[in-house]
Amino acid sequence: MDEIRISLDERNHSRNLSWVLHDHSESRSVRRTKAIARRFARNRERILRRFAALNNEELSEQITVHPGLTSNPVTVSPPTVTLTTSSGLPELLPRALEATGLSAGPLLHTVTLVDGPLGSSDTMTFELFRGQAKITAPTGFPGGETVILAALLVRPGDSSLLLYGTRLSGADLPEGRGAEEIRRALESIIRDHVDQWIPARPLWNEPAERGLAELRHEPGGRP
Repeated sequence: MDEIRISLDERNHSRNLSWVLHDHSESRSVRRTKAIARRFARNRERILRRFAALNNEELSEQITVHPGLTSNPVTVSPPTVTLTTSSGLPELLPRALEATGLSAGPLLHTVTLVDGPLGSSDTMTFELFRGQAKITAPTGFPGGETVILAALLVRPGDSSLLLYGTRLSGADLPEGRGAEEIRRALESIIRDHVDQWIPARPLWNEPAERGLAELRHEPGGRP
């Protein structure tokens, strides 16, 4: 995966965080989270270079794998779809999946950055955090394929990594539940590590205070 462009656009960042935190885009919680994420952004390139210089064996020794990614291991072939977000070190995610054995060998498909630039893949509207977000996704998604939803995150101290996420098998999901499980997994990746999430563009057309009824009727909301 190519190097990810980090967005430092204040307005777009605030809009995105307002949906994740379900708060006003100018609220204290949004400002605080944005400040933490921007501190991470300033150090991200240095951290990325250090881990990218390791070979796969060395890299695997620095990675803790979240149980959600090991509960349904691949035994025959790699997953057909891998989705990630602009969280942590997405450029290094394909190598991390290979180094830890989660891709059952070299990845035979592209890792899709769902909050990446529009036009980099098919664009679709997808519900995230109770709002209609524009995401990029493979053609025909979601289908009955096996999906890895993962992010490679920097652990406290910047000396090790967490491979966080889940694996969903289309064959094991009840009919019509695939999109819902994917939504929950994407929201978990973003929300649980929002201080490392800095997408390059706004995902929603408006801030949460204009889209969520409970915020429109609170002080500071915009009717």
